[in-house]
Amino acid sequence: MVLASKTPDYIAFLQCFAVSGIFYGITIAQAYHYFRSSREDAAWMKWLAGVVMFLETAHMVVYIEQIDYYFSPEPQFWTIPTAYVLEIAIEILVNGFYIYRIWMLSKNIPIVIGIGLIFIARIITFLLWLAGVIIAQFHAGVKAEQLVTAGFFGTTSAAIVLDTITAATMVFYLSRSNPGLRRSQEIITWLLVYYVNTGAILASLSIAILVTGYTTYKLEDSSYGFLTIAMPYLYAGIWNIFVKVLANSFFAVLNSRHILRAKMNKPVVIDTNAFVPEPPACKSEAGAIRIKISTEAIDSTDQV
Repeated sequence: MVLASKTPDYIAFLQCFAVSGIFYGITIAQAYHYFRSSREDAAWMKWLAGVVMFLETAHMVVYIEQIDYYFSPEPQFWTIPTAYVLEIAIEILVNGFYIYRIWMLSKNIPIVIGIGLIFIARIITFLLWLAGVIIAQFHAGVKAEQLVTAGFFGTTSAAIVLDTITAATMVFYLSRSNPGLRRSQEIITWLLVYYVNTGAILASLSIAILVTGYTTYKLEDSSYGFLTIAMPYLYAGIWNIFVKVLANSFFAVLNSRHILRAKMNKPVVIDTNAFVPEPPACKSEAGAIRIKISTEAIDSTDQV
């Protein structure tokens, strides 16, 4: 068993690493901003953000290890499976959070169950793929090839469907929310932009993973692949970018809530000098100025 085509796509692997590093830096900034302004959030949400950031950092360390020992097969035997385990752990936390938000928006049990089943299918097929890769390292054969092939197509297809449906569901229920107040409508519009962009980017990366998908390893003399494009490390690099974008979108959504909450809680200042008293309708209202003010506020219980 040897590593497949090392040198040709090493540059692509480094380029993906550079892009991942940029997104990781943005995620650090997003996380810093979140923890500075998260006093009103629930404790579980802060812990969730902390665990996601920890896993992101661990994933980046493993990615650096892959870069440092690219031409040495031995470290790849543990860094590649470890990187994918960290990625799926981040996906479980982030997508679980998105499913929770869909539940808070819709209160629709069938929709939540449907998305949850797609999510479970994504996890199961990923574990099949990972098991095939690990088995291939020690026992090359047809069973390992079948596991890797089925797991790859299953987990990648499920990721595309999951990202698309999750974003579409959030957009649908947010667009149906019509509070009739301008500030609330502005919040919904901004969140729609976040969810549409997040879903489109993640689905596009999943498609790129599918297109460039090819196993990193060769079994004996024949390679087992999924498509005709032999781009093992470009495929791995795009998957690394995927998990960085996923974590970044998670913190972006959290921070968007804080930014918009601050806008909603901004006090309304009225210049009374701009009002001119109208002639009284009756003696009891002489010289009176009646002002009706509608105020809006968004607090820590907000679920959008």
